Amino acid sequence: MAHGLRRINNLKIGVRLLLAIGCLLVLAWGVMIAWMASEQRTAAMVRAEELAQSVHQMTMANLLFMKVTKTIKKRSLYYEQIYQSDAIKYLRVLRGPKVVDEMGDGDEIAMHPDELEKRVLREGNPVLEEAEDPKMGHVLRAVFPAKASTNYLGKNCLDSSCHTEVKDGDTLGAVSMKISLAGMDRDIEAARSKLILGAVMVTLSLLGFTFLFVGRVVSRPLATMADSLQGIAQGGGDLGQRLPVQGRDEIGRASAAFNSLMEKLAADVAREKKANTEMTRIKFALDSVSVPVTVADDRNMLIYMNKSAVALWKTLAPGASLLGSELAGYVDAPELRQALSTALTA
Repeated sequence: MAHGLRRINNLKIGVRLLLAIGCLLVLAWGVMIAWMASEQRTAAMVRAEELAQSVHQMTMANLLFMKVTKTIKKRSLYYEQIYQSDAIKYLRVLRGPKVVDEMGDGDEIAMHPDELEKRVLREGNPVLEEAEDPKMGHVLRAVFPAKASTNYLGKNCLDSSCHTEVKDGDTLGAVSMKISLAGMDRDIEAARSKLILGAVMVTLSLLGFTFLFVGRVVSRPLATMADSLQGIAQGGGDLGQRLPVQGRDEIGRASAAFNSLMEKLAADVAREKKANTEMTRIKFALDSVSVPVTVADDRNMLIYMNKSAVALWKTLAPGASLLGSELAGYVDAPELRQALSTALTA
């Protein structure tokens, strides 16, 4: 972990900024795409459930019409038409125990309910749940109970033309269907693919703009500043270089401070060069005279001896390193040493 952080810290500011923005965009797009897919799925499931409810009511209305018109034995034609639709490939109407007692078992399609259908016939509550069908794939399994009512879709189910041996609220049977959700899955996947493609294009555009903006406004001035300071630290560098100040933000203030530093350093270097030139002239003049001349600092330490002084003191103190030492220390007589020290101090 620490090694990885060090590697990241060694990257340029612009690269680190792009990585941070890229990670945030990926996270934001991922959350948004997942949320939108979930909302699409929820809306599609609501539509599928509404379709199932409509098919249930339509089926019961058709069967009621067939029963009244004495054409109930032709209900297989209705099933065949339903099976031609894209969404519904499975539909059957089951008879409950009371209807079986009253009217018999009915045809094969109304017999042998599975466990889910038995539960609806027993409990009288509708069930809608997703399932995987071996033939149809992803489906919405919907089973609606059909209950006796004095006003079911505008018809009294308890009169003599319908059912006479049931009470209001009894479960007469159930409408069971499977609605294919494959189209919904395809639509959601297509929408998600488009969102991902759009997110990638927007992210790349934002990162490209950010790269150019950061490179121009942040990275380039900082790189110029760092190169100039490094050159100065190594004894070179162009003290006349200046950074453009394009605002009063942090980069603008840093650029202005850098320019002020360069101006001060340039002035200091110019003064030092001038002083060195003057010192060189003085040294050249002192080296040219025949009189021994020495210069000591405020501690009486020798910091300069002209050629005549060097030649003189080589005879007085052969082999001694005089520069950086106290000249009075080479005088043997105490009174002379004291006198020389006092004279040099004065």
